[in-house]
Amino acid sequence: MKKEKGITLIALTIYVILFIGLMGMLAVFTTDFNSGIGRVQHNMTSPEEFNKFNIEFVRDIKSSYYANINKSGDDVTIILDNGANYRYVKSENAIYKNKAKISKNIASFNAISEQSTKGKNVIRIKITTGKNEQSIIFSKNISYVLRYW
Repeated sequence: MKKEKGITLIALTIYVILFIGLMGMLAVFTTDFNSGIGRVQHNMTSPEEFNKFNIEFVRDIKSSYYANINKSGDDVTIILDNGANYRYVKSENAIYKNKAKISKNIASFNAISEQSTKGKNVIRIKITTGKNEQSIIFSKNISYVLRYW
């Protein structure tokens, strides 16, 4: 008799079942990894959205003497005397400079205009980023001094 080499049907069935199980576990791990990466990327973009607003706003504040703040419901509009117009639209969770969207994922935004004890015009802003006010990722209170010389 010849010595037969090969694989039995039972062994083949076991190999296929093991292969399917390994592929299933790999799919679960890959999905979990990708969702974790998505959460990390979202958390990283929140401070970046504040920075986009901050860069533009500081540039305009340096050349403005006065600011007018208008509130309509949850929407806030800041009009600077140099012609810049910043508008927070709650329904879109976004901040616009003139008509261009400069920041998104802004959960809340509030601005108050006041004079400091030294007679300088100051705008105090509280800004939070996230999908909504229940999932806040980043929050910042900051005071901007308008040009005074």
